[in-house]
Amino acid sequence: MAHSHPIESREAVAAREVGHTHVGPACARALVWVFLALIGWVAPIQAVIDAPQRPYALSIFGGVARAAQAFRAGAPLDRPPATQAPPSFLRRLKAANDQMLHEIHEYEDTQKDEQHSFLTALLVAPVQTLTTGWLGHGNEQGYPGRDGWAFFRDAVESLTGPGFLDDRQLERRAAGGTEWQPAPQPDPRTAILHFHRYLENRGIQLIVAPAPVKATIHPEKLSGRYDPHDGPIQNPSFGAWIRGLEAAGVTVFDPAPMLVARKPQGDQYLETDTHWRPDAMEATAAALADAIRDLGVLEDLPRQAYRRDPQEISAHGDVAANLLRLADSGLYPQQAVTIHPVSNPDGDPWAPDPGADVLLLGDSFANIYSTTNLPWGEGAGLAEQLSLELGRPVDRISRNDGGSHAACRALEAELRKADRLAPKRVVIWEFAARELAVGDWQVIDWEGIPIGSAAVADVTVPGGTPVQAVILQVTRPPRPGTVTYKDCIVELHLAEITGDINDSEAVVYMLGMRDNQWTPAAQLNAGQSILLRLTDWTTASQDPALATMRHEPLDDPDMALILLPEYWAELEPNPTDANP
Repeated sequence: MAHSHPIESREAVAAREVGHTHVGPACARALVWVFLALIGWVAPIQAVIDAPQRPYALSIFGGVARAAQAFRAGAPLDRPPATQAPPSFLRRLKAANDQMLHEIHEYEDTQKDEQHSFLTALLVAPVQTLTTGWLGHGNEQGYPGRDGWAFFRDAVESLTGPGFLDDRQLERRAAGGTEWQPAPQPDPRTAILHFHRYLENRGIQLIVAPAPVKATIHPEKLSGRYDPHDGPIQNPSFGAWIRGLEAAGVTVFDPAPMLVARKPQGDQYLETDTHWRPDAMEATAAALADAIRDLGVLEDLPRQAYRRDPQEISAHGDVAANLLRLADSGLYPQQAVTIHPVSNPDGDPWAPDPGADVLLLGDSFANIYSTTNLPWGEGAGLAEQLSLELGRPVDRISRNDGGSHAACRALEAELRKADRLAPKRVVIWEFAARELAVGDWQVIDWEGIPIGSAAVADVTVPGGTPVQAVILQVTRPPRPGTVTYKDCIVELHLAEITGDINDSEAVVYMLGMRDNQWTPAAQLNAGQSILLRLTDWTTASQDPALATMRHEPLDDPDMALILLPEYWAELEPNPTDANP
């Protein structure tokens, strides 16, 4: 008769097997020394490499000094004090702790950046090539697809995750803040309906236009389990969101069904980029123009004869180049497309018209093919094609990245200078549909905006005014390779300004990241005294590349900074640092 034995658990098997593993003293010492050698050689080499530019090995002392500043001020250096009253000891202690946490995370982010970390520069590209090319894995930012396609991870997860209107999901996201990053406002309905009511009271029609993410239209390029003839893939809450807005009187323009219907004509999205192809964008502009005409709210005007001409463009997609970091690997070659830049009836390149009765608020889906800070050509984006299809001027305020609220915040700033909405009859709010699930839907007090109240920049020297100032607040660009855009503008709140201008305080914009590399402006800190050359931001922002670039905004809870004059700035050759 066979004897039966009890089945051991995995834990019991592991304890029995590992428990009898013998490691001798010599082997243990060797393993410890190998481990210490592997982790101990990186920091000294990094310190030597960084010494000529920035002494990162000593940056902990600067971090402690800035934490001490935060303790004295009662608030971290990148944000204003919560109250005007003298801060208590506990508030000072928390401010110092928050500042030190910020310093630690900033240092960690720096060491992940190829521009500053030799180990990252040495290993990221070959390891990413190995894992993507041989194993078919992406990274925390991008997914490799089928047939040489690549996908933005956040966009995919916005479709496969829980419904963005699910109560538990809203509660989870609303509680997701940290000491250095506030929690988002997760419910898109609140911000959209508030904006709708404001526009409605002014006699302006709002059209909400969610731009589908690539996986919505081409899921078959991500997984072979999808039939290319199936309809669009959406988040579980997408349908309820549209029905709720339409019941409240908001017009929703969803191009996804039309783009899916066009798939027999060819791909609708770029292979290794997050955005649509030029022909898909042009078809969207034509359908959007029809939807605007159907509203019947625009004044009949003589149709203007805009013209567009073909132009060939080849580029790497943003997912392959900026997120997967594989532009030079050979795994993802450049893709060629034909864009159609639009010219005004007089032959000049198209430009937004603030006096137009149609305004497009948009993000990179509107800017793709429009500006030089994206690699796919200029003068041929959504606003340009919409203007051609309508046969009339169109105004545009758009920002690459920055979430669903970035263009609305830019509109708010414009309203404080002058009433940009006065001639408008239609406002189109375009945003990437992934923002419904992952975005920060900041609610703007539109009714409370003092229109035309902002100060006017005072620039008297042609070519820029040299000044010296102290930084009160400064924002940081994202770590290169963590976002799909390679350029970013940082903002500074300056005080104690001395030079040939009359302003003692100002908000200044500077280039903080260029071509996926941090600039010297990314290294500035609050409390630092710097030399700058200022020009009027209103004039500088006429350049579409600057006007549409991603911004990292200042923390301004009381909306006081938006009343200050705005400048574009460049560092003078030898800025001085008041706080080492």
